[in-house]
Amino acid sequence: MSLTETGPAFEHGLWARDLWRAYGTVAALCGLDLTVAPGEVVGLLGPNGAGKSTALRLVCGLGRADKGRTRLAGIEVADHPEDARAKLGFLAQDTLLYPRHTVVETLALFASLQGLAGRARADAVARWMDRLHLHPLADRTVGTLSSGERQRANLARALVHDPPVVILDEPTTALDPETVDLLLDVIRGLKAEGRAVLLCTHALADAEMVVDRAVLIHAGRTVAEGTLAALMERTHSNTLTAAFLALVRALATGSG
Repeated sequence: MSLTETGPAFEHGLWARDLWRAYGTVAALCGLDLTVAPGEVVGLLGPNGAGKSTALRLVCGLGRADKGRTRLAGIEVADHPEDARAKLGFLAQDTLLYPRHTVVETLALFASLQGLAGRARADAVARWMDRLHLHPLADRTVGTLSSGERQRANLARALVHDPPVVILDEPTTALDPETVDLLLDVIRGLKAEGRAVLLCTHALADAEMVVDRAVLIHAGRTVAEGTLAALMERTHSNTLTAAFLALVRALATGSG
């Protein structure tokens, strides 16, 4: 398959086709397709055990699919994993920051790891500290931050190199409303800047405020996909949460 077959809208976004992954006799992904275009926020939804975590690992190049292909910003992840990851900003649930480093030291370190130096590094650090309201915390060590402050620093760490593709895994879970509002505003900004954003979350009320399209996976496959309006109409629901629950119940009863 040539790159042009992915379509120009996805050439600089996220593209995955026919992903399969099994762990022993347990199939985690069974032919999963996933696309996120530049300037689009897609919500990846599913009950526990649906295959979301495996999908994220394969897309990021942290694992290898048994079958299938993934591209980030047009780069084949399997063939050029380091080049592909340079195009990605990934906020994972289990990302740990060095507790003894200050916020500004943390961002400077990760900017350096992404190849930024000198004025470019300083400007990038300052820009993301400003966007995530981190300047008052600049000289605080990460270990002294609250959970919301740490999440803001972690998101700045993921974005400091201005990646065209962004994956956010449960970015707003267990955070205070003010921090959630700030993070959702940042996601809107990423969309406006033309970045491709994949949002994996159980906080469906938060997702409803920012996603353009939702993808529901179950047993490693895409079982429902569409705009929020389309999914709500399909399930006769008035919220994304209600639509999600209706789709999951239909799958459980075999009627989906």
